[in-house]
Amino acid sequence: MKKFDVVVVGGGSAGVAAALGAARAGCSTLLLERSLKLGGNVTHALVHSICGLFKISDGGKPRLANGGFALEFARQLVAAGGACGPLRMGRLDVLLQEPAVFARVCEELTASESRLTVWRDSPVQSALVRNGRVESVTFGASGETVEGRVFVDTSGDASLAKATGAETECVPGSQLQRPAFIFGISKVAPEALEEVKRLRLVGALRAAIREGFLRPALAGAAVRPTYFPEQVRVTLDLDAQGGEYDPSNEGLLSELHADACELAREFTGFLRRDIPGFGRAEITEWPARLGIREGARLVGLSRLSAADVLGGATFPDAVCVSAWPIEMRETATGPRLRYPENGHWMEVPLRALLSKDVSNLWAAGRCLSCTHEAHAALRVIGTALATGEAAGLAAAAMAREPQWRADAWDALASRIRSVTGAGVLEEWSWTRGGSV
Repeated sequence: MKKFDVVVVGGGSAGVAAALGAARAGCSTLLLERSLKLGGNVTHALVHSICGLFKISDGGKPRLANGGFALEFARQLVAAGGACGPLRMGRLDVLLQEPAVFARVCEELTASESRLTVWRDSPVQSALVRNGRVESVTFGASGETVEGRVFVDTSGDASLAKATGAETECVPGSQLQRPAFIFGISKVAPEALEEVKRLRLVGALRAAIREGFLRPALAGAAVRPTYFPEQVRVTLDLDAQGGEYDPSNEGLLSELHADACELAREFTGFLRRDIPGFGRAEITEWPARLGIREGARLVGLSRLSAADVLGGATFPDAVCVSAWPIEMRETATGPRLRYPENGHWMEVPLRALLSKDVSNLWAAGRCLSCTHEAHAALRVIGTALATGEAAGLAAAAMAREPQWRADAWDALASRIRSVTGAGVLEEWSWTRGGSV
């Protein structure tokens, strides 16, 4: 049986960050990904913007929320010709990026690290826990088992935590953040998405729904530009299926996907008929699966709340910052945003990344310990890159020091914070297709 210092489950943005963080810290590391490709929601659901990379702003130049791997990854995307911006939307800045390039950068970075092994098509099946510690995981169709000193759950739905029997939490299906369906449209006139024309599009969409020409399920459709001038991507928030929505129910997800394809065709037909600049528009990009925003989460030693987000909470064991509002998407009509008070941003403590039940189980990305409302701020990619790196570094430190000392928390957090660059004041600059 093979043994690794650190085993990371889930190859999305948080998982890649965690695996690279642990490997670069000197640990033999295994990254298990359930699909054939790395990149998570970006690769499979066509998520095309990185949110949470920049601080919330009332004007001026975009400022980075975290440094470390989050900044490194963004720079790699720009250098690879797959990112531009940021695009300012009110008080928020997002980095537009191309999913295919995002996936390629994930592959290149992981392949370049000699201490990191990546196994694909390897969903976790079970875990062996003794005396409150994970000892091994069994995965894949063949039921292969590997041992590890420390484990990190970045699966997005706490699949590893559930396998270990660690406490997790998940709200009912009727309250879960709605899944997204994102598709690409080409042959769009470059001037079609000028700000005034975008506002007219929203007005025309509402009128078409009100007059019965479009289904109400399209009320929250959002059209955004991409890296390419004549292409846009459309995001649809899908229905709750009468409150029965369950992100782990593959049959239900398949039904939602099929219905979303029909909605996409209906919306594209509306654009061609009624919106100037879209007369030749056609769908040229379909997602492999829905974009799952929320599933189960680990219950950690600390549990972040909406009050923490809105009040800009600080912690002595902070490892990075969360720079995104509470973005609730519990309906298919678009987001409800609640911003932190006084423009402050919340710190993420190390204790929110460690299970309260299983002493060597960490979590990051959508799996970290928080409430349903706090999760709506913490789940975004920019924050996932930062929490993933922090969890990977913490796992590496624990793997090197088997006798974990509780009094070392703040010192470890300080070391991690020096790497992640939490709260950096650096301004962002970029060159399209070039280096930052």
